[in-house]
Amino acid sequence: MRAKVLLPSSGSLAFAFVFACLWQCVSSDTFNVTSSLCTGPGSFTNALELANANPGPDIIEFVGVSTVNAQRCPPAYPPPSVFVAAAYGYVNDSVEIKGNGVKMAGAQVFVTSGGLVTPLDRDCPNRALSTDIIVFRTLGFLWIEGPNVNVTVRDMTIFEHEFIIKTVDGCDNCRIVLNGMKAERILPIVSCTSIAIELGTGSNMYLEIVNNQWDTIWNYADIIAVPPFYIYSGAIGSRSDATLYIDHSSFNLFGAEYAFLVWKGKVDIVSSLVVRAGGMSINSAQDSNIVNTAWFSSAFDEPSPEDRIYNRGSGDLNFISSTLYYGLLECRTNCQRMGYPGAIMPWPSAGNINFKWTAIGINLPDFPPTSPLLDNRFGAFSADALSWMQPSANQSAQALKNVTSQPSLLTDPRGLSVYAATDYRSFLTPLIGNQTTPGVLIDAILDANSTNKLINPVTGAEIQKDVFGNPRNDGDRRDIGAVQVGDAVVLSIEPNNTCAILSWNQPSAPVGDSVAGYSVTYTPLPSGSPTVVNVTDATTTITTICNLTEGIQYGFNVKPYYTSGGVGPPSNTVTVTAYGPFLPPTIFPSATPTATTISTNWTQPSLGGRQLLAYAYIYYPKDLSKPAQVVQTGPGTNTATITGLMPSTMYTICIAAEATNANSVTGSESVTGNCIDISTGPPCTDLGAKIKARRRVRAGSKFSAVITLRRPKAVKHVEGVGFDVTWPAGLAVLDTRFVRRWSKYGTVNVTSSGATVTNVALRTRKLRFKLRLRVNSCGTPTFALGLETFQKISEPYGFLYCAQDLSWVISCK
Repeated sequence: MRAKVLLPSSGSLAFAFVFACLWQCVSSDTFNVTSSLCTGPGSFTNALELANANPGPDIIEFVGVSTVNAQRCPPAYPPPSVFVAAAYGYVNDSVEIKGNGVKMAGAQVFVTSGGLVTPLDRDCPNRALSTDIIVFRTLGFLWIEGPNVNVTVRDMTIFEHEFIIKTVDGCDNCRIVLNGMKAERILPIVSCTSIAIELGTGSNMYLEIVNNQWDTIWNYADIIAVPPFYIYSGAIGSRSDATLYIDHSSFNLFGAEYAFLVWKGKVDIVSSLVVRAGGMSINSAQDSNIVNTAWFSSAFDEPSPEDRIYNRGSGDLNFISSTLYYGLLECRTNCQRMGYPGAIMPWPSAGNINFKWTAIGINLPDFPPTSPLLDNRFGAFSADALSWMQPSANQSAQALKNVTSQPSLLTDPRGLSVYAATDYRSFLTPLIGNQTTPGVLIDAILDANSTNKLINPVTGAEIQKDVFGNPRNDGDRRDIGAVQVGDAVVLSIEPNNTCAILSWNQPSAPVGDSVAGYSVTYTPLPSGSPTVVNVTDATTTITTICNLTEGIQYGFNVKPYYTSGGVGPPSNTVTVTAYGPFLPPTIFPSATPTATTISTNWTQPSLGGRQLLAYAYIYYPKDLSKPAQVVQTGPGTNTATITGLMPSTMYTICIAAEATNANSVTGSESVTGNCIDISTGPPCTDLGAKIKARRRVRAGSKFSAVITLRRPKAVKHVEGVGFDVTWPAGLAVLDTRFVRRWSKYGTVNVTSSGATVTNVALRTRKLRFKLRLRVNSCGTPTFALGLETFQKISEPYGFLYCAQDLSWVISCK
């Protein structure tokens, strides 16, 4: 398959014929993206246009491009009249987009009246009563219009966009596959309620999300109470029956009024991790399956309506070998006031919610007042005898057995952690037994390689790994839930400046032995000497390593050691780069403002071992009379002169910096510095300046230059007038004087390269100033006399430079 050549435009008939044949006679070709710009030849949007015009499936491949600046991409669909929901990418023919690791870098920035930049703990900045200022927004990534369109996106990061993908209504038989995609900070700050991925109306639609990693997906939708339920937005949603398949993907930290999933149609989620990302609402006439998947609400926060799990369709919702975990079950503000506070519940006339080989934990089960875990007021639950649930103050062990119609339901400890303060990995990991109490989830499922195989319901293949990548079976046994406890621990790390907070789950031990402690090893990469730290308490699964060197990457692993003296296998290796504090730059005015300009400097941030990537400064009138503007500058710049401002206007100017961060999903992080309020000066009076002299001179000759300033009729007088006259080397001043005895009103200062006249009171209509110069030599064939006028307005502005710069070009022989 060969790449197409992007030909230049031409008006010739021959060219038009060749062009038409190339793009209409040939199909199934590859269009390479070679530009980091949003539009133009070799750009992503240009490749989309060419692929759309080429009948049949095509490939768009990024070649040699690591980042595309998507901040100013124009809308491709819908037209500008509906700009709120617009995207810069538009597809109406089948295409495979190979990102090869490219980052589509947008910017969703707003500033509060208090100077905070893009805080996520507040309402949408585009609400009618909001005083926040949207400084910069990036459109959505892609609109897809069918019917019969297949779109595959591979190996790409979408950063700070309004949304990811939407389909136009009527996308019948459309198939969308996202493989190896990352999405971070999808913030609908303009539309407020935009869903990250939304399939519109259509029949036989299909969405597949495989090997994806999503982080910080936000939504500002209002919850609408529909007793006894709540309607809310999901990060992933559909408005017609569609099939959804998610496999080996992670979703972390969704916010505001977001659920993870609000879907109409069949859902299969396999071997995936959903952490602090909201609940699920599934409405399907077919059975849906959540298999080998872990869902974590929070360790301590009370859930809200979007954390609920609903079955709304006539088909059953099946949880198989999965783990669900709530911090507590107290949904006071929006749940209990309606009288229906349950966390997991079917709608009226919906199918069952069934649990098989599944564990459900609660960290604070007795925290009053407590909502029920399973609410069966409108529908039924079932569970097998190899599922485990944490009893709570409002739903005892017997009540759970009654609700699930399973008298043998497992409810005894030790199942999942309670009253713990650790990492989500440990909350989701089954507890191993101690000397008095066995671990009820450990190896509880027999015949794991035969009768009780764990099968992917979509592919039919046996599932080999748990949600953290451990071997799924222990011989012919398997643990209840989505996490398999093995001899090796699963390590996770939270970087904290030059410290690393390590947490891991408890491992098993050989028969007849027990874990006595843990050995933590960390090594500077790529070839440093390892350091070993022992954790001597077998019940401790968290420790902090400090005094790491800024800017150095370390590899960490943990392995258990046993009472017999033996040592277990090492954990997964986690790499972390140590950084010191990222302290922001400070912006300050660097010169007296003029009527239309403000000059600023800023200090360099404290990088703590990071590499500075860019600065961005934001400015806007404090009275919000004009939109805010964002300007990015390179890392070597620490000054900016903002031009084109309104006179006598107070402006707010803020500074931010971006630097590398190897621990971030996108490889960088930003920090916001201070904001300053500073006013432009009053407008200058147009002095109508002119300069006049000979056009040709010779070496050794003498000539005069006359400067004329003219006061407008409407102005009685102008105080503090001045001007600079400059000239190149080779000229000497013979005489300077004001015409008509103006010398008593001004001061003249002459140097070898110019004359400065200050403190002139322009009280008559015209001022003339005469220079007598001698040409010592002709250094260049031509030279120029330069003139810049200024005037003193009032303190504290000093001399404000008026917007009139003149020059007089002279030939020299």
